[in-house]
Amino acid sequence: MSPRITRRRKWILSGALALTCILVWWAQMYEPFQERLADVRDDIDVYTAERDQLTGQIQKLTGLIGTNPVNATEQARYQQVKIDGKKIEEVNAVVQSMLQQFMEQKGLAIKTYKELPPGKWQEYPVGRIEVQFETNMQGLSDTLEYFESLNRLVRIERLTINYRRTKQSDLLISMQIGILLLEEVRP
Repeated sequence: MSPRITRRRKWILSGALALTCILVWWAQMYEPFQERLADVRDDIDVYTAERDQLTGQIQKLTGLIGTNPVNATEQARYQQVKIDGKKIEEVNAVVQSMLQQFMEQKGLAIKTYKELPPGKWQEYPVGRIEVQFETNMQGLSDTLEYFESLNRLVRIERLTINYRRTKQSDLLISMQIGILLLEEVRP
């Protein structure tokens, strides 16, 4: 064999090795990278479309809020149902006073009154009180009707009724009352 053939063979083998390396690189690195890049571009297009849609919705809702402020009748309705007071303790005291007036009118007496730890409803604070009193079925019915017709931001959260026969009353009522505290109506 001549040295020329060996040199040519080396060049052919080197070229084949280089071509093989390029093909392996293309198959293992470049092509998956291009596919991933195409996927990322598709995701960017989808997210851009979603962003544009949400921007349109925000502008639409902002326009609605600007053109639809809380009107005077809603303000008046709000003032009717809210309990006066800026702190939970104040609204608890107002509800206690309202309840005492009602019970005095019906001839019922509050046995115990206790303020409970406040809670939350959504982002609004809720005052809680617990009242115990003795009554009969008619007194319980009158009390429940009073709360139903109260039309205020007050609700009975828990009602426990214990039956025990005594001369004056049959029932020992334990009632947990929740009072929603709202400062103002937001437009």
